[in-house]
Amino acid sequence: LKSRIIVVKQAKRGHFFFCMAHTPATIILVRHGERVDLTTRQRGGNWIPNAERPYDSPITEAGVAQGEATGRAIHRHLQRLGLPPVARVVASPLLRTVQTAAAVAQGLQTDDGAAAGLRVELEPRAVEGLCEGFYRSWATPGATSDWGGDWPRVYTREQ
Repeated sequence: LKSRIIVVKQAKRGHFFFCMAHTPATIILVRHGERVDLTTRQRGGNWIPNAERPYDSPITEAGVAQGEATGRAIHRHLQRLGLPPVARVVASPLLRTVQTAAAVAQGLQTDDGAAAGLRVELEPRAVEGLCEGFYRSWATPGATSDWGGDWPRVYTREQ
C-alpha cells in the first residue's frame, strides 16, 4: 500500500503538521491448516515422543491442500468484490503457520499474475511463544496434545 503525505496546515513560519493518508486496506486472517499432532492423536497415536519440537507441529498434506484452496478462494472473493489482489502474506514463525501461509500464497498464484513474486513474511510478534517452557506454563491436567497430561510417561528426553 502506498501512502501520501498531506500538509495539514502551517503552524508557524517554516513548521508544518503532517498527516498520512493511506489507501484503505483489506486484512484477511487465516488460521493454520490441519496439524500432524492432532490427526495423529485422533488416530490413537502420539506424535510428541518423536518430535524435535513437540510444541511446533507441522501441517498434514490435507493442511497444505486447505491452504492452497484458501488462497484460491481469497483470490476469487477479492475479484468478485472488486478489491485489489493480496499484497502481503504474513505468518508467525511457528512451522504450521509458515507452511499454511506458503500454501495460501501458492493458491493465490493465478493465470492473471496478480500474486507473482508474493512471498511469506514472518512476524515474530504474532506468536505466543516458541519454546517448550511457554507451552508447559499454561498447560493444565487433561489439556489436549498431552501438554498437561502425565508428561514423563508421554514424553521423555534429556533436559
